[in-house]
Amino acid sequence: MPDPTLIAGTASAVIGVRVAETILDKAVNYVADKLKERGEKELADRFARLRSDHKLRAQIQAATERAVERWTSDHPDRDLTLVLTRDTQFVDLPSVRDAIAIIAQRPFDSIAAETLRGKFSNVLPARFDSARVERGVIAFLEILREELAGVADLRDALKTAADIQTARATQQSAATLDAILRRIEHGPTPTDETLQNYLNWVIDQHRYLDPRGTMQTVRQVQVLLDEIYVSLQAEAEPPMGDARDRRVFERELDELSKRDDLRAEEKEDLYEILLGRYARGNVETTRRVVAELAELVREKNKLVILGDPGAGKTTLMRYLALRHAQAMKRGETTMTDLGATRLPLYLRLANYAENRDNRSLADFLPTSIRGDDDGDPALATLIRERLAQGACLVLLDGLDEVIAPDERAQIAAQADALIRAYENAGNRFVVTSRVAGYRTAPLAGDLLHYTVCEMNDEQIKRFLDCWCHAVERFQTPDLSPDAQNAKAQAEIDGITDAITKNPGVRRLSANPLLLRVLALIHRTGARLPQRRIELYRLAADTLIRDWELARGIPQAALVNEAEANRLLAELAAWMHEN
Repeated sequence: MPDPTLIAGTASAVIGVRVAETILDKAVNYVADKLKERGEKELADRFARLRSDHKLRAQIQAATERAVERWTSDHPDRDLTLVLTRDTQFVDLPSVRDAIAIIAQRPFDSIAAETLRGKFSNVLPARFDSARVERGVIAFLEILREELAGVADLRDALKTAADIQTARATQQSAATLDAILRRIEHGPTPTDETLQNYLNWVIDQHRYLDPRGTMQTVRQVQVLLDEIYVSLQAEAEPPMGDARDRRVFERELDELSKRDDLRAEEKEDLYEILLGRYARGNVETTRRVVAELAELVREKNKLVILGDPGAGKTTLMRYLALRHAQAMKRGETTMTDLGATRLPLYLRLANYAENRDNRSLADFLPTSIRGDDDGDPALATLIRERLAQGACLVLLDGLDEVIAPDERAQIAAQADALIRAYENAGNRFVVTSRVAGYRTAPLAGDLLHYTVCEMNDEQIKRFLDCWCHAVERFQTPDLSPDAQNAKAQAEIDGITDAITKNPGVRRLSANPLLLRVLALIHRTGARLPQRRIELYRLAADTLIRDWELARGIPQAALVNEAEANRLLAELAAWMHEN
């Protein structure tokens, strides 16, 4: 016989979802209706909204899963529990749903056998008589009642609502339910510890430069972000032309959107061409506006930062989150270069797209800012309060990382709604995206759009100086500081010489990520490429070989580079198509 505890692992999740739906639909609706009968319409409406409370639903599902696991482990009738957990539809039976609703309404009362008596005819095989099934299901429901009693918010809300429905109802009961609903709606009251813990988490998350793409041959480099960050510039997007030109542009755009013979990626490419032609028609009359990114974030309330892959968009966002968290932790109210200190809220929009569960971005942001690491439950309340006060810097990173164009448009609309909801309070918003992919799903409203400029010679010099010294400190920890500095300077001189003498290398080095890859390749002793495709090929070959060597794999056991390139080509094609 299969082990019921193994089957329970899958069954408990399925049953948990159905039980949560039953409780949040039948029980909550019942209580809300009773509250309305008592004249408590405002409380009834708020109580009804518990049906869509994501956190409460998750707590109920978790309690149900624990109940299933306890039942399958402890109930003596293993044959029955095995059959019932295989056929999870038993929780959809009207009698069981009614019993679950009663449990939710009166979590401290035992289950009456009469509730289920005679309800299981022809449900299970003939060897299971009704009395046997009733005993098993009642045992499960008793365990479920115990687990649901541990869901404090649901228990307290239902108990207080029950008081209001009876002669025991008092003004104090209504006030108590109001407080409980506020706790469910907004979470517990935040403390200074809530804030400090969150700031520490932000600092830990963004302390180091993202190492992806810069794995070294000895060990992965950890570079402090605030030591390596180089301020970049951005150019204002040229405005659209006059009304006649815009009508032509919009007509061509509409025709393009109706073409069914093109894939989404092909449409985006043609859109970029169309937009470029339209923008160039106005560039002669447009003054080029270039500004420091830090200055833009300090002075502007709503920004969209566009840029090529590796241009530094995410690094900027993480740097802003880090600096604001550090300043707030030190008690500083303003920073010379970045302006007023704000609570930083950094979110990858792809993470929202993957985990939103039909929640709006305004609901998702306060409750899921830390992803799977929930931390202090009062954090959501803190974030909502600070947003209402206009004290936040909202950093929405990587709109382009939402791959499907239709879904990207939905996420853009959610970002628009979030900005509209909180912009008047005084919050600041920064959204980033690659240029490709943004135009088909742009943000609405009066956001200012800037495109990150390539690095100039001074920025390249500063970056190399920081990067090469940091690499040597991590790669050669046994050397003296003087020896490390000498090796770093040799790398800087070699890369700078190649940049000066080779226009192709100079073009590549204007991109921060590609400059890091160039530095990686130069450190291996390889000749620096002049074309981007050569750089990518050399970087791939270098990383395929050096990553494996760094893991201690013998040369003879390394994957064949030709075979690796073939596999990577297939992977790249799939990623592009999907």
